[in-house]
Amino acid sequence: MDDQAYLNSISSQVRPQKAGSKGLLGSPLIKIVIGGIVAMILVVILSSVFSGGGGDSLKEKSVALKLHIDNTLTAIKGYQPSVKSSILRSSSASLASILSNTTRDLTNYLVAKYKYKDGSKENAKLKERAQLHQDGLISNLFDASISGRLDRMYALEIAYEIELIMAEEATIYDKTKDEAMKSILESSYNSLSNLYPNFDDFSESK
Repeated sequence: MDDQAYLNSISSQVRPQKAGSKGLLGSPLIKIVIGGIVAMILVVILSSVFSGGGGDSLKEKSVALKLHIDNTLTAIKGYQPSVKSSILRSSSASLASILSNTTRDLTNYLVAKYKYKDGSKENAKLKERAQLHQDGLISNLFDASISGRLDRMYALEIAYEIELIMAEEATIYDKTKDEAMKSILESSYNSLSNLYPNFDDFSESK
């Protein structure tokens, strides 16, 4: 072996290995931390998407609540007459009265505070979102009606709508400082809370 070959042989033996997976970014702990951060970001993004407007302003949340209530009333008026249970029909009539009073008060509030107009372009996206939800509700009730199981499905669906409306009311109540709005929401929330078990606990055997 000549001198150059000998030197090359020694150099190859003492040359440091590439950091590869032993570097900082290759550390298992760092990978776990990075993975956790990525997962948190994805959760935030998906939550925002599926919440359908988690960043809505207080005005938008209030309008969305009114639209939700209006659409629920439409479903009630459309299918309540076909409900067989007299108890469920009575509860449904009481619910319609509560929701009618709430949407009336909400509308008056929105007009006075924000000059709300039902057909304005700024509410188009909110109306589209509310309409999609209503379409699902109406579709479920229609399917139940033609299959002869309307009462049970009606009770389940309306109980769910009450839950959603109450959740919306609670969110707005916590964010607003307007006492007039708080009064509207508190009255509606308490009334819905008292009526909710009539739908959630409904049984056709009773």
